Amino acid sequence: LTAVGGAAAGAAGVFGGVLVDRVERRRLVITCELVRMGLYGSVPLVWLFGPRIWLLYAVLPLCEAVGTFFAVGYVTVVRGLVGTAQLTEANGRLNATAAGAGVLGPLCAGVVAGWAGPAAAVGVDAASFGVSAACLLLVRFRARSADDDAGPAQGTGLWRDLRAGIFDRVQAFSTREVGRFGAPSLLTRTTNDVLQFQMVVLMTFTMAAAAPVMMVGGVILALRQDVPLSGLLVAIIPALALAIGLIISRMGPLFRIVQVR
Repeated sequence: LTAVGGAAAGAAGVFGGVLVDRVERRRLVITCELVRMGLYGSVPLVWLFGPRIWLLYAVLPLCEAVGTFFAVGYVTVVRGLVGTAQLTEANGRLNATAAGAGVLGPLCAGVVAGWAGPAAAVGVDAASFGVSAACLLLVRFRARSADDDAGPAQGTGLWRDLRAGIFDRVQAFSTREVGRFGAPSLLTRTTNDVLQFQMVVLMTFTMAAAAPVMMVGGVILALRQDVPLSGLLVAIIPALALAIGLIISRMGPLFRIVQVR
C-alpha cells in the first residue's frame, strides 16, 4: 500500500504544477478535500459488510494523487491571503502547523484504531477532510495591492536583515578583498548561501523536531500491536541510519563542489 500510494503521489507531482496554474486555486483545494472525504468515507461504509482489502488499493492511490494536488495548491494560495510583508511569517506558521499535524495525526490515528478499529480511524480521517473543506469555504482572498504588483519581496525578518548585513559588509571591502573573494562568490554568499541557511532552519523545525516524537510514538504503537514482531525495529533502524549516512556522505562532497562552482 505504501509503494502504491507513493507511486501515485510521485506521478501526480509531475502534473501538479500544471493543474494548479490552470484552475482557480481556492476551488481546487476545496474540491481536493471533498474528494478525499468521499474516497476515505467509502472505506468504513463498505467494511460494514466485511473487510475489503482491494478497496484500499483502489482508494489510497487516488487519495495520494489528490493530496499531492492539494499540497501544491494550498501553498500557492498564501499569496492571496496576506501581503508581501507578511508572506514569510505566514509561510512559517503554515509549516509549523503542518509539522504539528504530522506529529499529532499519526498518534491520534493509532489511538482511534486501537480503540475502535482501523475502519473507524479511516472514517475519522474522512470527517477531518470534510471539516477542512468547510473551513476553506470561509476563507476569502483579499484584493491585490500595489505592493503585491510591484514584485516579490527580497525577504522579511531575519533573512532580510541577514542579506542586508552581508551586503553592507561587502560594501566596506577594499578592492583587494573584493578581488580575493571574487564578485561571483560574493553574490552567491549574499543570495544562495542565505537561502540554504534558511532552508536548513525550516527543515529543522518542520522535520527534525517532529521526527523523534513520531519515532517514539511509532515504537510504542508497534509494541502494543506485537512485541515479538517489533523486534524487527532493532535491525531496521540501524540499517536505515546506515543507508542515510551513506547517502549524506556521498551527497556532501558533490554539494560542496556545486557551491564552489
